[in-house]
Amino acid sequence: MLQAARAEVRALLADLPARRPPALRRALTEDAMLACDLPLASDPATAAVFCACARGRGWRVTEDRGWLLLDKPDLIPPPAGDELPAGEAGCVLSLLRRHPELWRDLTGRRMLAKASECAAPERERVCAELHARWALRLAGPLGND
Repeated sequence: MLQAARAEVRALLADLPARRPPALRRALTEDAMLACDLPLASDPATAAVFCACARGRGWRVTEDRGWLLLDKPDLIPPPAGDELPAGEAGCVLSLLRRHPELWRDLTGRRMLAKASECAAPERERVCAELHARWALRLAGPLGND
């Protein structure tokens, strides 16, 4: 689910001078899709050029300890296909099909996209967390306060 995002970032990185190819991976935070260590692999001027170009293409870019955190969640397409996988991933996809407004949850969108690239146990853990989060949202406020 992150292929289009990775391709766009790689295209921006392609012609930049660097001491080594910068790493590009899933971000470990919930508020970003990808992380790139360009500031550690190049000089500050090169990193500044990349940030300006990325921002010009609609990316939100923040720096955290030598890593650039990149976010552009509109690049993540809604899940497609008729078959639902087993387990929590299937539950999450079922919720999305029945309640497409959940796709406006950018944190959830990022979580699902990043989980799609993980091994089964981690994907199931993330999907269980997302399933619970969305189920609570759909249930609305509890009690008569």
